[in-house]
Parts: sequence; C-alpha cells; structure tokens
Amino acid sequence: MDGVLLVLTGALAGLLAGLVGIGGGLVTVPAMVWLLPHLGVAPQWVMHVAVATALAVIVPTALLSARSHQRRQAVDWAWVWRLAPVLAMGSLLAVMLAGQLSRPLLQGVFALFAAVVALLLWRPILPSAGQCRVRPGESWLVGAGIGLWAALTGTGGGTLVVPYLHWRGLPLRRAVGTAAACGLPIALAGVLGFSLWSPAPEGSGLLGLVHLPVAGLLLLGSLAAVPWGARLAHRLPVGVLRRVLALVLLLVAWRLWPA
Repeated sequence: MDGVLLVLTGALAGLLAGLVGIGGGLVTVPAMVWLLPHLGVAPQWVMHVAVATALAVIVPTALLSARSHQRRQAVDWAWVWRLAPVLAMGSLLAVMLAGQLSRPLLQGVFALFAAVVALLLWRPILPSAGQCRVRPGESWLVGAGIGLWAALTGTGGGTLVVPYLHWRGLPLRRAVGTAAACGLPIALAGVLGFSLWSPAPEGSGLLGLVHLPVAGLLLLGSLAAVPWGARLAHRLPVGVLRRVLALVLLLVAWRLWPA
C-alpha cells in the first residue's frame, strides 16, 4: 500500500509540474514525512531523508526537462554554466547546514518555503525584464543562495531561478528552460552530499540519507504523469488550479510548522 501511495505521489508531482510549473519536493517531501516512518525510518531522520530523496528524484527529471527545453532552443547555456558551480556549492553548503538542524528546524524551513510559494501561486509576481548586465559577484551570491535554499527544501530551485533570470533580461519561456537545466547541479550536488552522509540512520534501502526504493517509486509515477500535466494545461483553468494548489501548500505549511 505504501508503494502505491508513493507512485501516486510521484504522479501528482509530475502532473502539477506540467500543469502549473511546480512539483518536486513541494509535493513529495510532505508525503514522505508521513510515509517514511511506516518504512522504518527513525522519526528524527524523517525530514532529512525526505529532502535527500526528493533531490534524488529531481536528477533524472531535470535531465529530461532540460532536454525537452533544449529541443525548443529554450535553454541559455551561458547562464547555466555561469550559475552551475555556485548552485552546486550552495547545495553542498545546505547538506552541511542540514547536519546542524534538528527535524523541527528543517521542517520549519520547508514550511516557510511552502508558504512563500503558495503566495506566489495565488498572485504570481514576476519582476520586469531588465538588462543582462550583471554586477560583479552578483551571480555568485545569488546562485549560492538559491542552491542553499533549494537543497534545504528538496526542490530544484526553479521557483527562485526563473524570476531572477527574467529580471536579468531572459524572456520568460527561456528563463523557465534555463531554470530546468539549473536544477541538475543543485540536485546532483545535494544527492552526492546526502549519499555520503555520516553518520547515517539505520534502515533498509538507504544510501546515506537517500532512500533508493522510495526515490524509484516516486520517479516511476512522476515520469509517467508529466506529459499528461502538460496536455491538461491547455484544457483546464490553470488559474483556478494555481489557487487551489496555493491553499493546499498553505495547509502543508501549517501542518509541517513545528509546534
């Protein structure tokens, strides 16, 4: 039964990714927080394992997404190469920081991020497109910050990368495609760090803090559902769906906020 729920959770994440452009950890982490204790993960490690496993799922999905956008010439590789090293560095910093955070604190970080995304879904705000001239050190500071925040929450960082790239002059569609490729260094660095985590919790199927069987089931559902989400985006009232999802994320933030 847990396996079925994980596949369905992955499918929901993939469906929402296609429908409204979010998914990943925002959907899978809350589900894993509930399901992982049933799979033998110790309570104090549940949030850490959920975040690490969500990043593992992002690796192949980011590859496929970036490939899809590249076919449409919607990836600005100059920006990807500029940001990738600092995104990865920020992600590795997140792994080290997570080691100092208790489960309640890590849940609080995730809950805060979910609430912010909910507000952005309810009323999307994008900065006006600006010039591509970047101040010295700006991309390093912004990239490291995005990588840190994204890895701490088990997300690909697109919610933060897209507005930044659009503000820096990229057309919105190109910013989305570039952000998809930027999710790969965040996820790869995070998975590497969490996989080598020591000490790691005891449990079947764990590689460091990455729960491999759970990641596989989530990925199975996600990859199957992403194309359907993209198709439904052209048929369903996406504006209404965004607001429903915003309310759900606010509920998630409330439930995960440490007492």
